[in-house]
Amino acid sequence: MKKLFTSFALIVVIQLSVSIDYCVCQWEQCEGIYGGHFETFATIENTIFSGIECYGHGYGIYVSTNNGSNWNQTTLNNKRVSALSTRGNNIFAATWGEGVYMSTNKGANWTHTLLNNGYIGTLAVNGNNILAMRVDEPGGLYLSTNNGESWSITLNSSIRCIAVNGNNIFAGGTSGIFFSANNGVNWILQSNISYIYCFATRGDTIFAGRNNWPNGSAGVFISTNNGSNWTQIGLINKNISSLLTFGKYIFAGTESNGLYLSTNNGTNWTQTSLNKYVSSLTAL
Repeated sequence: MKKLFTSFALIVVIQLSVSIDYCVCQWEQCEGIYGGHFETFATIENTIFSGIECYGHGYGIYVSTNNGSNWNQTTLNNKRVSALSTRGNNIFAATWGEGVYMSTNKGANWTHTLLNNGYIGTLAVNGNNILAMRVDEPGGLYLSTNNGESWSITLNSSIRCIAVNGNNIFAGGTSGIFFSANNGVNWILQSNISYIYCFATRGDTIFAGRNNWPNGSAGVFISTNNGSNWTQIGLINKNISSLLTFGKYIFAGTESNGLYLSTNNGTNWTQTSLNKYVSSLTAL
């Protein structure tokens, strides 16, 4: 039995617990935490981390080691966590107002990196390189090449999501899709497709989810040549808030139409029984 874990904003965490060949059906609510915003997920082995703004529980990172049956708050509490990224047993947390934190022991203890202030909207880790998007002034995409000991602005653009694929990094936002072939040191504007909210990768294939605000065509886009060309493949006019590739499956979370599933690389999509706002997806 393989299990998929996801969340949607505002209300609950949702757990998939079915044979993978029947993963359109049977969603059930996890125990332990109800209500609030579940903003981000990450996994280390069988441990699930979630950044939560939870009414009655408070801000912070919660952790589950038993497939979501129970959740415990880590010592990084009273912080609004907007993004999580892992490398080995290390986990990095982007916070709203206090920069980037790091844990080297699966969240038991946390230390500030030297990017220790600012509102960080998204985060990605690749080896010793860390990318963090600061949304307040002075803004921009920050890069650390020494595990957070020092930082510099590497891209002056508003970035909503980052995908790492080997040494290649994709950054999507309001201005389009940017590409770096050297771990985020240098960037080119690869596509003018704007308002990209999420990415997912499988080999050299990259999927991008687009929001149609303020104009343009929302939906899922695909590139099969490492981002050189992009084609819209489905869920047209649906605002895509999260994407996940899991074996042959692609999951797309939307803002108002729930969770969709494709088993043929995005050519066709099926709406699952989960009809909530799905803001974050992860899989074990």
